[in-house]
Amino acid sequence: MTIYNNSLSILTFKPQMEELLALFGTKNESNCYQPFHLRAIRHSIKLFTAGCAGILQPVTDMAYAPYPDLVKFGQGENNKANEAFSVWLKCLEADIPLSSIQSERICSLYEDTELTNLNWFNLSREQIAIIVHLFNQNGDYWFGHSGQITEDDAIFYWNNYLDILPLQADFDLRYIVPTSLASELNGHNKLLKGIESIRDFYIKTYCVDSPEINEINVMPQNDFGLIVEFDTQLAQLSENVIIALSGQHKCDVVYTYNTYDNRYGDVIVAQKGRLLKMNDD
Repeated sequence: MTIYNNSLSILTFKPQMEELLALFGTKNESNCYQPFHLRAIRHSIKLFTAGCAGILQPVTDMAYAPYPDLVKFGQGENNKANEAFSVWLKCLEADIPLSSIQSERICSLYEDTELTNLNWFNLSREQIAIIVHLFNQNGDYWFGHSGQITEDDAIFYWNNYLDILPLQADFDLRYIVPTSLASELNGHNKLLKGIESIRDFYIKTYCVDSPEINEINVMPQNDFGLIVEFDTQLAQLSENVIIALSGQHKCDVVYTYNTYDNRYGDVIVAQKGRLLKMNDD
């Protein structure tokens, strides 16, 4: 029998149950949780590298202090692709949270740039050199690629990986509290000056170093109740996650966390977006 160190006991109305089951990875026909944030992150990687390589340019004189080379080629032609890139650049400057609405917006801007139709073999040698350098600089986070990224690797990432629908975890905390566009691009604090590393952002926001949870136990109790069990690495979830969960789904949530040795435990109770109780043992 698997013992989990996190438990969510949820009480809600029947209309909310289908959304909650979808949130926790239970298959249903609603498809109300699509990984738009993951698509937006991948598309933003391609937009970022395209800007650095001069493939896309802002239509006005713009700067980006955390990484000036993003706009080093200066102002470009006033066309649909560059206009979309300019809007995306403003989103990056504002470090918008990647909610479903904002993520869909980024995906739409990406489509307007038509980068998906730009094949690697149509790039110049200068553009290729810049993109391969960036892929090597941040490829460990962007692609999970350890070691040197060759040009053959880069061809796959550009022509395929950054345009395909990514797999999603059983449970992703970023659906509850959106992630940061700039930190997702920054990865392990290697790229953007003055921007939080993604690990620092995750710990600050969720209190865990990864928002993806791939092994969960979902137990519907009746038409109004649900118990969800899962593990997190050496840490409990942030109270803000529990409050946001209860508010988004208009439900009552009792969150319980215990260490495996039972030396420490915590209980957080939230009701429809309001914190009712916190209890550290």
